Amino acid sequence: STGPAWLTRNNEDAIVTPVDDVQAFAGGIRQVIGSKALAARLVASGRRRVAEEFSEDAIVRCYMDLFEKVRR
Repeated sequence: STGPAWLTRNNEDAIVTPVDDVQAFAGGIRQVIGSKALAARLVASGRRRVAEEFSEDAIVRCYMDLFEKVRR
């Protein structure tokens, strides 16, 4: 599995590690657990991105833009 690479941004809203690299995965977990500031930044960035790109309002806006383009 390649995972949700299109969904996450390394060091912005996630810690991305190579598939099947247990040591890298454990290191990423240690990074987040070891830094409250990093954890808070990742959460804030993720929440902001969800609201801007994946919320119901954002999805409806995308569809409305598409329908407007098709209508022209």
